[in-house]
Amino acid sequence: MSFAAEPYSQFVDDLVSALTGGTIRESFRFLPEQASYRLSASEPVVPATVRIFGLAGGAYQRFQRGRDFVLGPDNTFVWQGQAEGAPLGDAVWPDLGTTFFGNYETVPDFIAVPRLTDRNVGSVTRLLAESFAREYAVLSGQLEAVYEAAFLDTATGRDLDNLAALVGLTRQGATFATGSVVFSRSSPAPADIQIFAGTRVSTTDAAPAVFETVEAKTLRRGELSVEASIVALEAGSAGVVAAGLIGVINRPILGVDRVENPQPTRFSAATETDEALRARGAPSTMPARRPPVR
Repeated sequence: MSFAAEPYSQFVDDLVSALTGGTIRESFRFLPEQASYRLSASEPVVPATVRIFGLAGGAYQRFQRGRDFVLGPDNTFVWQGQAEGAPLGDAVWPDLGTTFFGNYETVPDFIAVPRLTDRNVGSVTRLLAESFAREYAVLSGQLEAVYEAAFLDTATGRDLDNLAALVGLTRQGATFATGSVVFSRSSPAPADIQIFAGTRVSTTDAAPAVFETVEAKTLRRGELSVEASIVALEAGSAGVVAAGLIGVINRPILGVDRVENPQPTRFSAATETDEALRARGAPSTMPARRPPVR
């Protein structure tokens, strides 16, 4: 399931059309095996009034008649595509499996004229529609924020803290010592060596202080070393260690011979950023927002 906020203009369009006799939000589902779609109107549809909108690339999209879809006889419309099932030229299609909507007007029935007809800017009908549309747009934006709060790559602040807590991670504050370590080898690297965020290192003491990297690093081919920032896993003075005391890679990295801290660790003046917390959570089971299937 995907969700994206719809703009204020879309809600104005919906409300003005509905109040003055149009058809709004007729829903369809975009499936590859369905070649064409049919509007449910029993009267002839005015082609210039057909507005199709939905999700494309995970974001709201107002599709263009002629470029993205074409109208056919009997109130049908077809998405512009090639024989192999891909969009034609610069045509944009809805995301696979998502619901898209159609608004349209039919040829007026002069026997059943709608009670409200004035769509002009400044009319009572339009002012009412625009007032309600603003509230709908605000609510739609809030719902999008709720949706994004459930994913690692879009959650922020307290929402990200709650998400990290599901897998036992806590945002590290000023009471956690920070510093840097250098991962190195005795000869130039024969290929790039990945050092992931969350790699744990510790001191050589009998009761070791444990740290983990807060960013992903790459020891490039032909190089001897790479430096990475670290943070203590436990709060307090136990994480403050002198230079040269960190020398253990808790889980050996193929191609890396040793690790050491050239400078002593110290307490940080700021709490862990959202980006650093995401980097530590990336290897875990925290949910990440996946791109839409095309």
